[in-house]
Amino acid sequence: MDSYASYKKYGNKCELCGFNLIVESHHLLPKNKGGLHEINNLMVLCPNCHALITRKYLGLKNRKDIPSLQRKIVKLYKSSYSYFG
Repeated sequence: MDSYASYKKYGNKCELCGFNLIVESHHLLPKNKGGLHEINNLMVLCPNCHALITRKYLGLKNRKDIPSLQRKIVKLYKSSYSYFG
């Protein structure tokens, strides 16, 4: 399974904020903790959201967390950038 399969399944935009110029695959369960490189363990993120999750500013355990994180991201961006949304 490669990253392009995750783009095909989940879209070519960040699943949290919708940014679509640059996207990356993120492992929900990191590979170093036993996570597999399978479609159900991948999600599509922009570099900013990826950094927020990797640095533990936002907690993401599974795909069920996505809707609440989307709301948090929008709030965060709106408070930081007057031109957002």
